[in-house]
Amino acid sequence: MMVLFLSGLLFSTAALAADKEVKLQVEPTRIGQGQMLRLQISGKDISGVQSVQFNPSDGVTVGEISEDDQALAGVKIWLAAVTAGPGASLGKRSVAVTTPEGTARKNFEIVAQPVPVISDLKVEPGGKGYGFSRIVFRLAVEHAPAALPNKPELAVGLAPSRPSRLALFKSPIYYAVKAKSVEPVDERHSIVHVDWVPSGQVMGSDFNLSVFLKDKFKSWSNRLDGRLTF
Repeated sequence: MMVLFLSGLLFSTAALAADKEVKLQVEPTRIGQGQMLRLQISGKDISGVQSVQFNPSDGVTVGEISEDDQALAGVKIWLAAVTAGPGASLGKRSVAVTTPEGTARKNFEIVAQPVPVISDLKVEPGGKGYGFSRIVFRLAVEHAPAALPNKPELAVGLAPSRPSRLALFKSPIYYAVKAKSVEPVDERHSIVHVDWVPSGQVMGSDFNLSVFLKDKFKSWSNRLDGRLTF
């Protein structure tokens, strides 16, 4: 830590960094009463996550914070274990994520039903047709009872895994996608099947795939990332 003396005043670079706003993604933005999940924190040029604080903090606890080993396209990911107690007050609050480079503040909400959590993404053989790439995958989802519609809405992001300087895009482009079907495992677990042809030709053969899912209560899941090879 560097200490600066300016006009007789004492400043620390750590204190200055804490006041600086940084750009981070925090997902999901909701948690259900009585639910524990891993909050995903992602961003570029961030060297670590020092703390995660909710305001107000009543009913919400933050546990271990660890770095995920699945960083994609230069975006690092951290996971923070967050638990909302059964009696946590419903409604909106904020979450502040502090890093050595600064702090990001995001809106957050406590809801009555557990939000969906995607635990696994499996890309299946799809093939190509008429110059368009067909993308087939399935998701293992934990959810509240009767929370998934027959064809849940998804947000699916595609980005080249190794973008060149001539690439048309480097950050993910997200598409609104309807799932093909839902296969219940039990009242809290389902397999979601997706069979999708993007609305434009997918140029290239190796992509990062990012997926979110929305339930009947309009709660979005965590993001899960995978690899897509044609």
